[in-house]
Amino acid sequence: MDIYNEIVSKIHECESKKIPISDFGHKYGFKNVNLNHKNEEINEPYICYKAQKENDGYIITLEIETEDNYRSFGNDEEPYRNKITVSKNGKEIQSKTYVYVK
Repeated sequence: MDIYNEIVSKIHECESKKIPISDFGHKYGFKNVNLNHKNEEINEPYICYKAQKENDGYIITLEIETEDNYRSFGNDEEPYRNKITVSKNGKEIQSKTYVYVK
């Protein structure tokens, strides 16, 4: 849980500085999860990044979700929902989310 706690302690800073949670995935050697999907609905959110790592018997998952609906109106700013989840034996224990627009 050390990695989870360290990432959670920096969420406020990441949100204000628009730092994606994927930066932690690269820093701590998370394994990318293959996302076999295609965003066919322009207004539907979709996961654009997902990675996992085992730490002290827990599974830590990082995700970034966004949506393309703003592009259809000429505005390139999109919300990025960054989420970290810790689970054990397939059950979610805790999660934290932060959002920024970029």
